[in-house]
Amino acid sequence: MKKRIPLATAMVLILFTVLLTFQITYNFVENQYQKKVDTLTKTQSDFSKLAQADILIRENFKGAVEEDALEDGLIRGYVSSLSDPYSRYLSAREYRQYQDEKKGSGIGIGARFTYNENSGEVTVYAVFPSSPAMQSGIQKGDVLYMIGDTPVSDLGFAGAVQALSGDAGSQVTITVKRRVAAQVLEMPFTLTRQEMQEPTVHYEMLTERAGYIQIFDITSSTPDEFSSAMSAVTSAGAQGIVFDVRGNVGSDVEAACAMLDRLLPEGVLMKKIDHKGKESVVKSDKNAFSLPMSVITNSATACAPELFAATLRDFGAATLVGETTYGKGTLQTVLEMDDGSAILLSEATFTPPTSPGFEGVGVIPDVESKLGHSNHYLVPHSDDTQLQDAMKALNLS
Repeated sequence: MKKRIPLATAMVLILFTVLLTFQITYNFVENQYQKKVDTLTKTQSDFSKLAQADILIRENFKGAVEEDALEDGLIRGYVSSLSDPYSRYLSAREYRQYQDEKKGSGIGIGARFTYNENSGEVTVYAVFPSSPAMQSGIQKGDVLYMIGDTPVSDLGFAGAVQALSGDAGSQVTITVKRRVAAQVLEMPFTLTRQEMQEPTVHYEMLTERAGYIQIFDITSSTPDEFSSAMSAVTSAGAQGIVFDVRGNVGSDVEAACAMLDRLLPEGVLMKKIDHKGKESVVKSDKNAFSLPMSVITNSATACAPELFAATLRDFGAATLVGETTYGKGTLQTVLEMDDGSAILLSEATFTPPTSPGFEGVGVIPDVESKLGHSNHYLVPHSDDTQLQDAMKALNLS
């Protein structure tokens, strides 16, 4: 028989519990409030120092303070103080350019360039179909010598790329150096810039049985290009495919997952953990590609192509050949601001389905292979030792 508690005692116990709960809640709220007050006080102190610096500069600087530049500089400094190599502030102009790059579109002459740090040469390594560059006769291997009247050696790589950009319909005159037999010719071209979708995928048959798909970048347009390339090489009789992601720093991991879905059976393609610790996954359907595959990587392979390579290996679907990759396993979100500028902020990490994350360490290849040439973009296939090793990994012979 259970012993009954007197009503008065029960009321006292209930009241005690309520008071105890209230006290705990009050202490928690007070503690959180105090933390916010302390943070606000610290922030006010920091801004007080900034305000003091502002007064001193305005009173003593010999020039004028550009208010717009000051505002941009303050935000840029704030983001850079996070000590994160991938978070950055983008002005309105920079953000528009960033959006074009993400879409794989832009205004230019229709060529890709590579830079030799030792010689300072800027060399064409790809010419887009139906582009101003192709229509004018620019060729792979041409060395960019002059843009207008300015030597490229004075501009540097970034300056040269910037000088080639401009408004659609505007013209730019360039001079290239081209080796013809034993001579090096200087050849001028006048090109009209145009807006175009930059191709991110190149494909060809290396042999009657081996297909080759080179992926320069991974943007929102890449999955469709990739699918077309896959269809083309398989229709041509490929019984194995080499994927080349050397120098690829594409950041669109969703696009990489769409490409992986084209190749892999049902399963997890990527795990993502956001800044609050919440995990989510991206999965593939049951349709899969069954032929042998290999992937060539190097130290400049970063982010989405690292996931592409690592996930293929996790499924046992491909052999990785080449060099250890860069090691970028963080994702950035875009925070748009009212004036058209934006903050690119690291907000999540991602990993392959089963192997460890590669942030800071890279993806180690199954077959280590060094390139016996200074630039993989320019070396002939027959001299590309990494490509030759990747073909051997297909075991087609």
